[in-house]
Amino acid sequence: MSLFQILQKPSLSSDEIKDDDYVIIDEKFSWFAAFLPPLWLISKNLWLELVLWLSAIFVLGIISSFIGGEAVFWLYVLSAIYIGFEATNIYVRALKRKGLKASGDIIASDYEQAQVALINFRLGS
Repeated sequence: MSLFQILQKPSLSSDEIKDDDYVIIDEKFSWFAAFLPPLWLISKNLWLELVLWLSAIFVLGIISSFIGGEAVFWLYVLSAIYIGFEATNIYVRALKRKGLKASGDIIASDYEQAQVALINFRLGS
């Protein structure tokens, strides 16, 4: 079982809510975000976070001459692991900045079951 966060786009009334007004996000480690952080950030349209990541890599490049290449490598590995664990939270914070609001959590075995649970909840069954 996995935990899924539900985010809802702002709407005017409950009559106007459509299925695409909800975003379901799985709360788990993201291998894609850990191995390829810039591509993951681009795929999620997280431009501010991409600039921050590139700035951090630039700083690591500058300090590599002071602390050594091996230390910089391990700092990069630690930052990649951190991004993998925090990928969901990074994405949720970015969506909240865009106006989405937290609508709850769902426990389900996979993404499709989370969608079914959300539909059942919205229908009241």
